[in-house]
Amino acid sequence: MIGNDVIDLAQSRKDSNWRRRGFIPKLFGANEQLLIASSPDPETTLWLLWSMKEAAYKIWNRETKVRKYMPKKLICTIFRQSITKAYGRVVCEGIFTIQKQFLRLILYIP
Repeated sequence: MIGNDVIDLAQSRKDSNWRRRGFIPKLFGANEQLLIASSPDPETTLWLLWSMKEAAYKIWNRETKVRKYMPKKLICTIFRQSITKAYGRVVCEGIFTIQKQFLRLILYIP
């Protein structure tokens, strides 16, 4: 099963104020927050992690038939990242692991 997500970074700049107080801690765990804070491009890293969570949630939802708000239960790890690609894993509730080959993400930068 494949989960996918597309984020238009130009549109996200208009629609979302990710720097507002409480936004990052509400959606990301401590390790993910550290990845964002230590990144040379925190905005892209934030949306990459969010896109990983969205794609993984779509797989998890199809497998379990359960709908719930759970962004902090989807724990992302980035193994490698370059300007054009990223490889990682998402673990859901500690039991459901989604590897890099099952996530298809596009971050659109106009």
